[in-house]
Amino acid sequence: MTRRSLPGRLALLAVGCLLALGLGEVLSRRIGGTQGDFLLAGGRSDGTASLIEPDPTLLWRLRRNAVATVSGLEFRTTVRTNDLGLRGPPVTPPAPGTVRVLLVGDSFTLGAQVDESQTMAARLQALLAARTPRPVEVFNGGVDGYGTRQATLRVEEVVRPLSAKVVVLNFFLGNDLWENARFEARKAELAAGRPGRAKPPVGLADRLAAHSHLFARARATWSAWTGRVPEAIRQRYAEELALFTTAPVPEDVRRATADALQAHADTCARRGLRCLVTLIPPAFAVATDRAAPTLRAYGIDPATMDLDAPARLVTALMPDSLPVVDLTPALRAATQAGTRTSFAYDGHWTAAGHQVAAEATVDAVLDRIAPKPSKGGP
Repeated sequence: MTRRSLPGRLALLAVGCLLALGLGEVLSRRIGGTQGDFLLAGGRSDGTASLIEPDPTLLWRLRRNAVATVSGLEFRTTVRTNDLGLRGPPVTPPAPGTVRVLLVGDSFTLGAQVDESQTMAARLQALLAARTPRPVEVFNGGVDGYGTRQATLRVEEVVRPLSAKVVVLNFFLGNDLWENARFEARKAELAAGRPGRAKPPVGLADRLAAHSHLFARARATWSAWTGRVPEAIRQRYAEELALFTTAPVPEDVRRATADALQAHADTCARRGLRCLVTLIPPAFAVATDRAAPTLRAYGIDPATMDLDAPARLVTALMPDSLPVVDLTPALRAATQAGTRTSFAYDGHWTAAGHQVAAEATVDAVLDRIAPKPSKGGP
């Protein structure tokens, strides 16, 4: 090889690599996310952090009258909040006879991954409008990362100015039990001047994963093969995933959730609200072929898997005054029938997932809007 030919050969090699990477990106986008891609959250989304501000009581909240663009590998949406910090348009006085329903919960309720009209709140309102002659309005009180304590505090904060009579608490089985246990420690951190909600630092790999399907797929595959998950998130997710096994539930987690649910029931009684709770499973408990690789990646033996354990636990801890709707059967049935209820790289619901959740909840909400008389009653 002559010296003159070396630069040319290197240039050809560089062009070939770029073409191969470009072709790989195109193919990855065409194929879309596979079951394994979600397992280790190969991708990353941006935008929701700009909606969040600290709060001395709630720890963090959605900024009022804010607008943000939220994007990931599989979605790009606009999220707006009103003067109550709820996702959606400005709140106006209700028309006579209107029943208002408030949904509270975490990122599944907020639904930043889908358009406003595709969220569970919007889909539920449409279903209710078709099922009852009474005018019904459904409001979205979801906030990323909220546990039961924060959701209940949001009810206390907005239910009166909203004039809501029915409240749906969406309980995410993936991490709300641990969020409840962490609440007091986070309050102490905030009081000491530290963030109440710390996130792992965003590195170059995260930035690439936010834009490249090929890189996100490669990162997920590498992690699945090697079991190498960033240490910053390994411990937290291992603790949360352990609840989906036969391992005993830590007493502080059990107690914190029992107390939080009772506090929610007490708020509903004191405010004269008609409340119910839905149980939201994580994507790997819906598309169950994702479960074993997910557990294995975080050092958990899949032989100990019990995907319905958190739902049984929360149901057992639930106060009698709070009806429960477990969304797991409906989401599993839809997924088995071929409906893509969750994004592959993100794990939150697609528009179809929000629709399934709304359909599974509508009957229970109707019962709260117009409670059936008890046996022996008038």
